[in-house]
Amino acid sequence: MSSKYYSSTKGFLYSAVSGRRSAVSGQWSAVSGQRSAVSGQPSAVSGQWSAVSSQWSAVSGQWSAKG
Repeated sequence: MSSKYYSSTKGFLYSAVSGRRSAVSGQWSAVSGQRSAVSGQPSAVSGQWSAVSSQWSAVSGQWSAKG
């Protein structure tokens, strides 16, 4: 009787530990999501650079028109 209770308690503790592991893996997936978001920022910055370069080409076009 006591051995059966011990085994059921051990199984409960193991399930609790596995639950914590799944929670930790959930945090890792959240961190990887943040990394993917950060990697998306350089592409946004490069988009701003292309916008700035297009403004420069527009300014140079005005200069050529004045010339």
